[in-house]
Amino acid sequence: EILVLGTGDRVERLHPLMLKQMRKCGIAVEVQDTRNACATFNFLISEKRVVAAGLIPP
Repeated sequence: EILVLGTGDRVERLHPLMLKQMRKCGIAVEVQDTRNACATFNFLISEKRVVAAGLIPP
């Protein structure tokens, strides 16, 4: 399970406790600018991976 987060025009860091909780639940998190997050999401979907995305418009 992977959560891809797109944070607009630039990469924003997530709070460390949030990342820790996600990992504890077995969720990998990828934080990228939104343009790259969309590409990553599409790639992972094409590989039939379990993936979700949260995207902020650039």
